[in-house]
Amino acid sequence: MRRRARITLALAVSLSHLLLVRSASADCSRDTECKGDRICQNGRCTAPTSTPPAAPAPVPVPNPSAQTGGAATQNPTAPAPPTAPGPDQVDANSPAPAPVPPAIPVPTPEPTPPAPPPSKSTAIPLVAPAPCSDPSDPDCPRKARQPRFEPLGRGVANGYVGGTFAVAVGSEPEIHIYQGGFDFGVSGLIGFPSQFPGRDGGNWHGLEIRALGGLYAGGIVYPSTGAALLTFKGSIAVAYEFLHFGSLDRVYSQQGGIGAFVGPRVGFNVDGIISAAFTGGAEPTVGAIAGVVFPNFNSKTMHLSRGILEVGFETLPGTGLTFFTVGGGGAL
Repeated sequence: MRRRARITLALAVSLSHLLLVRSASADCSRDTECKGDRICQNGRCTAPTSTPPAAPAPVPVPNPSAQTGGAATQNPTAPAPPTAPGPDQVDANSPAPAPVPPAIPVPTPEPTPPAPPPSKSTAIPLVAPAPCSDPSDPDCPRKARQPRFEPLGRGVANGYVGGTFAVAVGSEPEIHIYQGGFDFGVSGLIGFPSQFPGRDGGNWHGLEIRALGGLYAGGIVYPSTGAALLTFKGSIAVAYEFLHFGSLDRVYSQQGGIGAFVGPRVGFNVDGIISAAFTGGAEPTVGAIAGVVFPNFNSKTMHLSRGILEVGFETLPGTGLTFFTVGGGGAL
């Protein structure tokens, strides 16, 4: 009897000890013993696990063949299109979406009007400046800013157009002759010993050879009567000519100057006297000319032109007549 009581007491003490040890090793036994919203699981206070939201139901994908009248089939494996999260699926801790700034209109640039053409009155250099070939020349910078210049050689030829008025006085018989007409021909210059000057100007001298032909009309006045006179003239003159050129105008590419000439002239006259009857004949002429000349050189076109004013005389040997002439023209 005592032995059974001892066994029962020993079991009771062991069970009590086991319960005390278990109670001492556990943090909690109920949810109310945990702080906050934690719960008691396996004797420990832990945070409750959130249940993930349920996935949205798949949206059926329409079959394109159903819109064209074909058999409607649906692919059961096709993924559903993404849907916008609902209000209950938005994380409260996620930042709010940034506001989209309004679009700023970009002004369209207005088309630039074309530049007006340069005025014809504006003086523009017609040729490009040539580089200075001698850097040691003190005038090198000034020459480099001037247009390109290529001087003429030793000779030049031009056409000639001019007009002349002539007066002759004879003593046996006493007559007066008045004539005027136009001359056409060629004029050439041959320089010696050097060629024409450069852009800085300078002197030139040489020979002018001029071959002309002209038609003149006038009248003869006798002491008691008169008659009309038609004359065809031909002449060749060889004159010594001296020219001085100024510096080149770099804006208009022009180079002007002045000069003089003097030399002999020979030729012939074919006269026709119109009175009661037509009479005429041919006589040789011998004389000379002298005058002033105004040269102008265009460096763009490489052309030399000359304006001429001259006086002269010519004698008809054996007739006692001497014509004094004054006129002018141009070697163009």
